[in-house]
Amino acid sequence: RYVTPRGPDFLIVGAPKCGTTSLYRSLRDHPRLYASTRKEPHFFCDVLPPHFRSMDADAYFALFADAPESSLAFEASTNYVYSEAACRRIRDHSRDSRIIVILRDPVARAYSEYWHFRRYGMEPLSFEECIATDGEREVSRRYHERGLYSRHIERYLDTFGEGQVHVLLLDDLARDATATHAGICAFLGVDARALNVAKPQGQ
Repeated sequence: RYVTPRGPDFLIVGAPKCGTTSLYRSLRDHPRLYASTRKEPHFFCDVLPPHFRSMDADAYFALFADAPESSLAFEASTNYVYSEAACRRIRDHSRDSRIIVILRDPVARAYSEYWHFRRYGMEPLSFEECIATDGEREVSRRYHERGLYSRHIERYLDTFGEGQVHVLLLDDLARDATATHAGICAFLGVDARALNVAKPQGQ
C-alpha cells in the first residue's frame, strides 16, 4: 500500500478518445472536486503509452498536495481501463476508490485513436493494415482489441463492486450533458447544481 497523506478519491480510467478530457475539465470546476494538476499521469499503469513518462510516488502524490481536506480529489488516465496492473494498484491504494469509465462506439473510437497517432507521426500503417495485424501490435495501438470493453469493465466491477463503478457513454454526454453530469454527481455524492456543464468537444 502507498503511504501518503492524500491521493485520488476517484479516478476517470478511460477509455481514450471517449471524452475523458471534456469530463475532466468540467468536473474540475466543481467546488467540491479537486483535479490533479496534471491530466493523465498514468501512475498506476505497468506499461505507459509511448508518449508518456513514468512518475515516482512522490511526484504523483504531489499532484494532490493542495487538495482541500473536504474535497474529493481525482485524476484521469485513459489507459487505466485496459491495465490489469492499474486496477490492482488502484485497489491497493484504496479499496474505497470510485471509478468512472466513459465509452464510445468502438469503431469510431478506434478510428479516432488511429488518427491521433497519425497526427503525431507515431503510426506509419494504414488503418486497414493496423486492424489486420491488431493482435501482433504494441498494446496501446491495438485499436480493435481496445474496443472490446466488456472484459475491462468486468475487471473493475469484480475488483471494486457495482456500487463503486460508474459507466457512461460519450453519446449520452453529447445528447444531454446536464443529466449525465447529474448522474456523475449523484454517484460521487456532490451537488450537481454547482456545475456549469457543456457538451464535449470533438474527439
